[in-house]
Amino acid sequence: MAGASVLVWLAVSVVIGREASLEVFFGMFGPLLVACATWVMAERTYRRDPKVLTGLMVAAFAFKLVFFGAYVAVMLRIVG
Repeated sequence: MAGASVLVWLAVSVVIGREASLEVFFGMFGPLLVACATWVMAERTYRRDPKVLTGLMVAAFAFKLVFFGAYVAVMLRIVG
């Protein structure tokens, strides 16, 4: 997923130009970072105690709701 994101970002940078390159990068960086962190946390939790995984995923979903709302607001204000 990280490799595909980098390839898409490079392709967009070439096709659209350097003007939109920064916006596309940061638009993909936040969601990619959170998705990778969720995968790592879910894997570690499942190996340790599979019964706890559902609670972790619910908490991660609540965190993502707040994070993405704040992330979009910051990106629109700073990067945009």
